[in-house]
Amino acid sequence: MRFARVSIAIVLFSLAGSAFADIFYDVPVVTQVQGAAFYRTSLAVSNVGPRTVMGLNFFYRSPVDNTMQASHKQDTVESLGAFASDDIVEFMKSNSTMRAADKTVALFGVLEIEMVSTVEPTDVAIVARTYSPGAGGNGTVGIAYLGRPYAVGSLAFTRMTTTVRNGAFGHDGDSRANIGFINYGNLPMDMKVEYVDPATGLNLKTFTLSSAAGHALASREVVQLGNIFADPALAGVSRIIVIVTLTTAVQSFSGYAVQLDNTTNDGSFFLFTEK
Repeated sequence: MRFARVSIAIVLFSLAGSAFADIFYDVPVVTQVQGAAFYRTSLAVSNVGPRTVMGLNFFYRSPVDNTMQASHKQDTVESLGAFASDDIVEFMKSNSTMRAADKTVALFGVLEIEMVSTVEPTDVAIVARTYSPGAGGNGTVGIAYLGRPYAVGSLAFTRMTTTVRNGAFGHDGDSRANIGFINYGNLPMDMKVEYVDPATGLNLKTFTLSSAAGHALASREVVQLGNIFADPALAGVSRIIVIVTLTTAVQSFSGYAVQLDNTTNDGSFFLFTEK
């Protein structure tokens, strides 16, 4: 079992001819954040291939001391079997090497899953769901995330885009928006973020993620910018296009938006379009 991060392309190439290989997957968003509502992330890993050893690694930036941490749990998934948790962060708190200091604070990060005895990535299906069970949320489904296996082709994109809105939303109340950024790479990265008015095509604001977050996005870190329409640069605008461009060396990254209901605080999560 290897837990030190190495070049995935080298690993897959060197083990291509062997009976078994380590296959790595990333689940985009693993969260447990107490804000307007308490968001959790459920996880299900199913296996239709051979019995396999699974290493769960939760990467997050500790709010206690701003260090990157990785808690680990090893498990086994039988053929035609599954691992499941309704709250993967709570599971990692109780069953992994997570530091005691981090178990009582809000956490945000990426879950990396290593399947040791797996040859074919499509033998494994990984689905996560962010939801908000509680008085302010009532368990509304936001998005189901598919854990993605590493491949050389997944590292090629350099830009991602989405559209979010603010205020009245037809006949269904009104909403606000958050946007999030995910570093799947092994090194820190920075991104240029642009807010564009779709009605005029004018650029309303351009900034770097590091300037907003106070640091470059660390490996496996997730950073979210909350209620972006509160920015004075977006005053009077109800809808914007968000364009995010990688400004550092090419690595795998992604992003998401959350359209939040201002009455119930439920959020609909959706991934950025990657190019």
